[in-house]
Amino acid sequence: MKPLFVRAALFVTAAAAASCALLPAAEAAPAETAAETPQQMNAKVLQIASITGALSILEELKKVQGQLNGSAAIDGAERGRLVNRLIYLRDKLTVYVQTASLEVNATKAEVELALAKIDDARAQIVERRARTLKRNSVINFVSGGVTKMVGYSIALADSDLPTNVLEILDGGIQSSLSGLAVKEQEEEKHIKQRVPTLLLTVINDTNGETHQFPRSVWQYLASQSFSGEEIISETTQQMGGDTAGGETRRGKLIAAWTSSGMIGRHHAPRPKGVAPPLARIGQGKSVTAQLLEDRMAMLSDLKSVVAQMNDSLMQLSQLIKLTYVQDPPI
Repeated sequence: MKPLFVRAALFVTAAAAASCALLPAAEAAPAETAAETPQQMNAKVLQIASITGALSILEELKKVQGQLNGSAAIDGAERGRLVNRLIYLRDKLTVYVQTASLEVNATKAEVELALAKIDDARAQIVERRARTLKRNSVINFVSGGVTKMVGYSIALADSDLPTNVLEILDGGIQSSLSGLAVKEQEEEKHIKQRVPTLLLTVINDTNGETHQFPRSVWQYLASQSFSGEEIISETTQQMGGDTAGGETRRGKLIAAWTSSGMIGRHHAPRPKGVAPPLARIGQGKSVTAQLLEDRMAMLSDLKSVVAQMNDSLMQLSQLIKLTYVQDPPI
């Protein structure tokens, strides 16, 4: 007679076999389609592959795959070399695509930082406006009530002060308080904040000197856009922004900012040695609430365009994934 643990094991094995027989046959996993060759890529993927440097790697990868799959006469040493080259190219592709994705995220972070600084400046303007409103209320109370009550009381008391002198004192007090209010309003117009460097680089095409944008992101902005891409936000569209006239993504951004009036709204005198577009968006440190709103809208448009680069990178990653189907057995 068999031991108890042996009989238990046999029972479990038999039960498992019976349950497997009752299960329906598993459906075969759909086979992945073969990857497109660089010549068969759509224009959008071909553009991002060229920008990131992945295009030449994919072409060499196809060549190595063809050598491994096309000839059975390759000796062991040559086959090992080709397999090592194939692994190296795959690692290189991964690094290139990941680097481009990190550069997109870094640029978006820079835009977020610039937007946060603008929010701080807007908060200062709101605070000063609240102080001005409070001061105006005090002025109205003093000029409309206190000074007149004191003046008329003195006049009723048969004071030796002439009425004209009382009116002069009343006018002097009102003028002083009104002057303080005017000064407060002037200070509101002189919130100090420089133009975001990201916007200056896009408008003046100076990334070669400032290196504000990573190489892949700047090439993406300087490349032709495709249908379906959202270049400007709803805010810019509502302000009359139109991308007509721009060929590249950067060109369409500038065209929309110009047509909406965000670049040409502020006609300050152009400082010596400063390009005209830079002067029109406010080269100096002093800003107004309207100027801050314009800068926020422009930064939001820029962030939206840069973020869409991730969609192209995703399509490129899907293409790279499909190339595994053509790898030889290793």
